[in-house]
Amino acid sequence: MHQAAIAEDTEPTNTRNVRSMDIVRETREKPFLRRHWYIVAAAAVIVLFGVGKLFLGDASYIARRDDLKVSVVQQGDFAVNVRANGKLKTKDVLMLGSKVSGSVARILVKPGDPVDVQTPIVTLMNPQLSLDLVQAQSKLQQTTAEGEVELKSQETALLDQQIQLLQAKNNLQNAQRDLRVKSELTGAGLVSDVDLQKAKDSVETLEQIWQYSEKRVGQMRERLASQRQARNLQIAQLRADAVNAQTQIDQLVVRAGMKGTLQSLAVSPGQKLNIGDTVGMVADTSLLIAQLQVPELQVQQVANGLPVTIDTRRSKIEGRVIRIAPSVQDGMVEVDVALDGTLPAEARADLTVEGLIRILAVKNAVYMDRPDFAKANTTGNVYRLNADESRATRTQLQFGQSSVNQIQIVGGAKPGDKIVTSDTSAFAAHDSVIVK
Repeated sequence: MHQAAIAEDTEPTNTRNVRSMDIVRETREKPFLRRHWYIVAAAAVIVLFGVGKLFLGDASYIARRDDLKVSVVQQGDFAVNVRANGKLKTKDVLMLGSKVSGSVARILVKPGDPVDVQTPIVTLMNPQLSLDLVQAQSKLQQTTAEGEVELKSQETALLDQQIQLLQAKNNLQNAQRDLRVKSELTGAGLVSDVDLQKAKDSVETLEQIWQYSEKRVGQMRERLASQRQARNLQIAQLRADAVNAQTQIDQLVVRAGMKGTLQSLAVSPGQKLNIGDTVGMVADTSLLIAQLQVPELQVQQVANGLPVTIDTRRSKIEGRVIRIAPSVQDGMVEVDVALDGTLPAEARADLTVEGLIRILAVKNAVYMDRPDFAKANTTGNVYRLNADESRATRTQLQFGQSSVNQIQIVGGAKPGDKIVTSDTSAFAAHDSVIVK
């Protein structure tokens, strides 16, 4: 019992010692890099930045050389030109309109055919105009005949009155002779005073009759002249009506009206036309001008008389500016150019052409290809390449006169400098870029 007790008492003691030895562990210190890793990372970043700074310098962007468009600054004569597109137009154009109403009966000429002044283009049909002509001619003939009869009657009446005037004059002369004789016989006592007084009364009466007859003849002459004048006016009006009716018949044939080419035709067979409706257009193709559409920002440099070269894609024609439109249409200003010399065979109305207006020439100027953003007499930032084209640095240029594809440099660059003229918006925030 006692040994058992001892055994029981001894067992727990050994077990506790063993457990006590399992709990106690040896403590080890962590490596420096593991404890201070952030310091190492920061140092690595600093080293990498230093290496990059040593390699890149101030540049913070890398651009591909193949993606850049570069212009070499040049020095020499610089031409200021304005380029514009346009078309050849006829200077003298005649719009053909219908002068009478009618239906299109025939079309005799097609667009593109040469025409002369009297060349018929279209014939119209209007039966009413033919009827009007017949009626006008008939009325003219009838009125003319009736007027002739009336005038003959008036002339006959005038002749009768003139005969009566002659008779009255003759009676007066006879009475005056009778009075002289009776006056002489009265002194000899052969004629009584009563007979003498009768002779005097007869002379007075016949004298009044002669005067009235003469006045009546004068009135009849005036009336006949007035009637003749009125008749002539009436006949003239009726003749004008007949001529107008004939003219309308003639106008059923629409003629070219000028020498040139039929440019367009606006009618078809059977179409009804009213007075004033458009039939077509004729143009004198021997007198062509170029109408150019110049951008409103460039037209300020254009003036009348400036020389122009017109390019038809096959030939070049010299000319000069003769008109500048006073208004702007859709951002463009119309400029007319007179063409000099003989026109090439391909020249015709509505031919698309390109015009080069020569504004001025600057001697011994510094210039380069014009970037899209560059405008005349302004400043602009560009990128200039170094000698080996490995780096591009932002620089400011002062621009002068501008041409179609080139622009003058008045400050900021010298001949031989290489300037990036392509789009630089991708690295516009960087003052310097590496070029590879």
